[in-house]
Amino acid sequence: MALTKGWRLVVATNPIFPRTAIVQRLVWAGFPADEVPFDLIPSYETFHFAKPNPAYFTEVLAQLGAPSQPAIMIGNDFEMDILPAIQSGLPAFWLALDSEPVNSPSVAPAGMGDLPGLIDWLEDIDPSDLKSNTREPASLLATLRATPAALFTGLKSLPKVQWASRNIPTEWSFTEIICHLRDVDREVNLPRLKKLLREDNPFLPGVDSDPWAEEREYRLQDGQRALYEFSDTRIEMLSMLEHLTRTDWDRVSRHAIFGPTKLIELVEFTASHDRNHLAQWRKVFEAR
Repeated sequence: MALTKGWRLVVATNPIFPRTAIVQRLVWAGFPADEVPFDLIPSYETFHFAKPNPAYFTEVLAQLGAPSQPAIMIGNDFEMDILPAIQSGLPAFWLALDSEPVNSPSVAPAGMGDLPGLIDWLEDIDPSDLKSNTREPASLLATLRATPAALFTGLKSLPKVQWASRNIPTEWSFTEIICHLRDVDREVNLPRLKKLLREDNPFLPGVDSDPWAEEREYRLQDGQRALYEFSDTRIEMLSMLEHLTRTDWDRVSRHAIFGPTKLIELVEFTASHDRNHLAQWRKVFEAR
C-alpha cells in the first residue's frame, strides 16, 4: 500500500545489531531489502542514537535530509516507539495489539488500533493532518543532537577530494555547509544563548553569516576538521540547554530583527537552520 502511494519507507528498528543481521530479519519477515525500496535501514554501523532516545527519530529524519513532507512513526511498543517519537515531534500510530490504552493527553498518539485498523486509518488520513510538533524543548534538543550525528554518518566514506566540490554550482560544497554550521554555532548561536542566560532582557544584534563562505574561503578549509569543531561546539551548547527549567526557556531578549524573542524561539531558529542545511547537504549528496 505504502509503495503504491509513493511513500518513503524506513525500517525504524532499534540500531543495536549490524546491518547484515537486520537485513536477514527482513528476509525472514518477507520484506527482503534488495526487493523492497526502503529509504533507510538503521544499524549500529550508521546510527549514534537508539530507542527510546527521541534523538533516534530526529537522526532518522536528518539522514533523510530533514524532509518537509509529513511523516509518521508506526510501532507496537508504547515506551520504545510511540512515546519517544512523540517527544521528538513526530506523530505516531500505536499498533496496540494486546495493550491497554494509555491515558496521557500529552503523549496521545495520532491513531491507535490493530493492523487492519492501521490500513483503514492510512487510507482515510489526509497527510496534511499529520502535524509535527517540533517546538517543545525535548524535540528541539533531539534535533540539535541529530544534526552532527547524521553528517558524520553521511560523510564518513566520502573521499576527501569531494568535500570541497560544488556538485551543484548554485549550492555550497560539503565543506562550506559544515564550516557555515560551525561558525554560526560558535559565533552567533552559542554567544546569544549565553548572553540571554546571563543578562536580563539583553539586546541581540542581527548577523548576516552567509557572506562568510566567500570572505573566509570555506572551500579551502579542512571540512573533516570543521565537522569535529562543529560537533564540539554543539556539545557545549547542548550541555548548557539540557538542564534548563521552563522558566529558563521562557527568558526574553530583544532581537534586532525579530523584536522580543524567548530563548526557546532562538533554539527553534537554530533547529530550523539545521534542517535547512541538512536538506541542502542531502541535495548536494544525491547530486554526486
